[in-house]
Amino acid sequence: LLAAQKKEFTLTIADSMQDMSDIEMDFEPYKEGSATIFYKPATAGFYPRGTGHQPKLDMAPRVNHTPDAFIGYSVVCERAEQDASIMMEASKFSGRNVTFTAYVKTADSVVRMGIETGETIPLKEVAAGDDEWHVISLNFDVPAGLNSVYVYFETDGNADLYIDDVSMIYTRDGEQPAPVVTEDGTGAQNTENSQSENGSGSSDNPDSAASDEKISNDGAAGKTDSSSNNGSDSTQAGNDNASGSDDNAAGGSGKHITKGAIAVAIAAALAGVVVYFLKRREKKQG
Repeated sequence: LLAAQKKEFTLTIADSMQDMSDIEMDFEPYKEGSATIFYKPATAGFYPRGTGHQPKLDMAPRVNHTPDAFIGYSVVCERAEQDASIMMEASKFSGRNVTFTAYVKTADSVVRMGIETGETIPLKEVAAGDDEWHVISLNFDVPAGLNSVYVYFETDGNADLYIDDVSMIYTRDGEQPAPVVTEDGTGAQNTENSQSENGSGSSDNPDSAASDEKISNDGAAGKTDSSSNNGSDSTQAGNDNASGSDDNAAGGSGKHITKGAIAVAIAAALAGVVVYFLKRREKKQG
């Protein structure tokens, strides 16, 4: 309308992308009514990127990461120079927090990913070069107030770069970000869940508590048994000592009795001698 009225206006890419749905693409053909729709790089939002050289972008059949794909497609970036790379439209996410995930494969040893906003902002890199698919997955804030935002991919060489199973999920108000995907294909828990799980892992283990209680009780029982045995042994030793003391006392009394008997016998013998001499004296006098 403004153009028809010959008035100046600015139409940004962000203005033309008001649909705030997530991006999720496996590049497999899909049905739209009775028609079968095939992806093309441009319709999927992928464009050439280069500072002096431009790549050729295409769809690569039977080179894909998607499990159980009927045909199996990925986006391929073919180039002869390292600076010829690829970028993906993401302007509608300006000012949003997003979780981005893509699988990449190349003969080059490193794949780098970041965002182009008029300046290049590197975000992540992954090792490659082994003819395997590797995941690039991270959560980040897309700068606000931008007319255009692109997610870019580049490598440390000029080998063909394949990209598949791309998703960009923005964080809804009041919700947690979508989990990032780890190299083994599992979703990493967000910080709050990880702390909760760690907390659970570090909380008292019932089996451990029972084991500790058993150890404590066994220790107490051991102490009780030891104390009981020591008490019994001490009592027995005391009784034995007492018996020994009694025996010693009895032995001492026996010695005293024997000495008294000897003294009485000697006294009796002396008395007998005295009587004998007195009688003899009386006979001589008579």
